[in-house]
Amino acid sequence: MLEGTRVVEFSTDVAGAFTGRLLALYGADVIVVEPPRGHPIRHLPPWPDGKPSPDESVLFAYLGAGKRSVVLDLAATEDVAHARALITDEIGRAHV
Repeated sequence: MLEGTRVVEFSTDVAGAFTGRLLALYGADVIVVEPPRGHPIRHLPPWPDGKPSPDESVLFAYLGAGKRSVVLDLAATEDVAHARALITDEIGRAHV
C-alpha cells in the first residue's frame, strides 16, 4: 500500500516508533535516525536474559521490525546534511 514511500523517523519515544512500525507494515521504507548513543528505546526492558543490553531490547526489536537504521549526530554539520539528504531523497538506498 505504501511501497515507494520513504519515511525518515526522528522520534525518540514509543508512540513515534510504533507509528513507524505501522507504516513499515504497510510497505513504507522507514529509516530510523538514531543518535550516536543509540535510540533511547534500546535502553528499555524487557531483555531476554534480564540484563540490560541496548542490542537485545525486545521492545526495540519489536518496534524496529521492518525498518532500517542510520546513526547520525544531529549536532554535527555533516550529519545534518546527511539527514536532509535522506529527507529530500538525495541519498540512495545503497548509501544508508
